[in-house]
Amino acid sequence: MVRACGRRGAAGFTLIEILISLAVIAVLISLITVGVRGALRQGKGLSEQFTASGLQTAVEQFRNDFGFEPPLVADGAPLSTEDEGPVIDDPRRNGFKRIGVRDRAFLLARNDMGDIDEAIVGAVNGYSGLSSSFSDKRYSKFSLAFYLMGECGARHPENGDPIDGVQGSGMLTPLRDGRFDPRGSRHESFYQPRSADKVRRQYVEAIEFEEHTGSPGSDLQGDPSTAAILGIADRAFRYYRWENLPLTDPTAKLGTFLNVPKILQDPATWSDPDASSDEAEYRAGRYAIVGSGVDGAFGTEPVAFLEDALGTSLSNPDDPKAVAALRARAMADNAVEVGR
Repeated sequence: MVRACGRRGAAGFTLIEILISLAVIAVLISLITVGVRGALRQGKGLSEQFTASGLQTAVEQFRNDFGFEPPLVADGAPLSTEDEGPVIDDPRRNGFKRIGVRDRAFLLARNDMGDIDEAIVGAVNGYSGLSSSFSDKRYSKFSLAFYLMGECGARHPENGDPIDGVQGSGMLTPLRDGRFDPRGSRHESFYQPRSADKVRRQYVEAIEFEEHTGSPGSDLQGDPSTAAILGIADRAFRYYRWENLPLTDPTAKLGTFLNVPKILQDPATWSDPDASSDEAEYRAGRYAIVGSGVDGAFGTEPVAFLEDALGTSLSNPDDPKAVAALRARAMADNAVEVGR
């Protein structure tokens, strides 16, 4: 009699085969999960870029209607001293308020000799350690909501009239100095938020204090008159403004002429005050709209914040190349639109 040896039932599986099958299934699930997360992240990034593009279109419409870009609002501490904005007393109208805006000298950030004003652009707290941030204050979180949507909430203390002359969204004719013409025409909002957008009143950013002052803020209270348009990571879009200097010396480095905000430059060049990352793009540039992207980091914040936002840690935080690479990585998903 011959015995069958080493055979198993046609429908049976060995333990090794079952374990291999489970491992394959686990790998497939992992790949699918990573793919879905990547797709969701990409979709959120595209959504933020779409919002930035819509805001740029609204800025262009504003300029076409009034002949100038929305003024750069003096956001208040820490971007300026508290009595500079964003809402200040209007000496021309007793008891009324107006929006405080930046002047041309602030947009230039350089004096007549071409030297950068470190109160506007420079090392935080007077030092330039690699782990600190590099402060460039030529932006506002409130300009876009104030001038594209008419969302400033400040009112006259006696009669309750809104600062922009219109209850809710919309505004009377805006002026270059930040005021709204009380005899001007009514204008509807230039930007209508999408369902994915958020407009938040009393907006305040704790990390911004550390970015611009070197020390973290505490017990922060947002100004009730403010409103900001938030991106996908619940950080406000930044509206950067600058003006380029006349190029009077053909031998000078173009960076001295272009005057471009640091957030638009390669972090590896930040130590060079005359550097420029893209001369062709910024030669005619006047403003930029920047969102932080999905990671919630603009790339200008202190290194410790960037490490936490990106889920990484530098092995050598004193290595300039490593720090520049970290900043570049944080900036890579920023939603950026440059206006000319």
